Amino acid sequence: MIDSLKVELDGKRIIRAGDRLFEPVYNFLIILAGISYSASMFVGGKTHKTPNPVMRVQTRWPNYGLAVPLGKVMQSALIAIPPRTIEIGIMTNPTLLSTPLPDAKLQTAGLHSPINYATGPIFLGFFERYNDWLKDTYGDGVNWPPTLNFARVVRNSAAHGKIVIRHLGTPAVSWRDLSYGYADNGRRVIGDDMKFGEVLALMFDCDDELNKLNAPIL
Repeated sequence: MIDSLKVELDGKRIIRAGDRLFEPVYNFLIILAGISYSASMFVGGKTHKTPNPVMRVQTRWPNYGLAVPLGKVMQSALIAIPPRTIEIGIMTNPTLLSTPLPDAKLQTAGLHSPINYATGPIFLGFFERYNDWLKDTYGDGVNWPPTLNFARVVRNSAAHGKIVIRHLGTPAVSWRDLSYGYADNGRRVIGDDMKFGEVLALMFDCDDELNKLNAPIL
């Protein structure tokens, strides 16, 4: 954890109440905050010293990371009043992203698996709201924007626990440095190739594409 006032950010993703990303991101941050505060209490016998702790999230890309708020999210949840906005920091400095935190008391690799299990349903719930709209509006996934077609395959893998592409001639889907085709059947995506940071980045890009399509907020 790092103090929100000390994070060097290269940009921010501002999610406002009523945005299509607000509910899934807010709920997931509450889960992360609960795990974080519990771990802090277990390790140090007390919760975070910083008033607004932020979790640094690394990704498969050395020049892309996230700084997600925990303190204010948990405070909002406890009083049952959601915040008006959620600000997620974007970090692109490879040195800053790879430098160990000076005050880290333990490695949290043991928490990766439960966080991945939470990530799949959150993404599934987000994308499922727009899956039918995209089918009704644009037909088969090959007609969708590439990012949304890729997200469709990730959505299916989250539902089935692995990639399921039934037809040999189905074109591969791609997003950033990831690509999946028929040969990837049976591959697990969330938890292996994509973890929380990558999935959140995909949700950001899906939201941008849906906005370009003037999709309703469902």
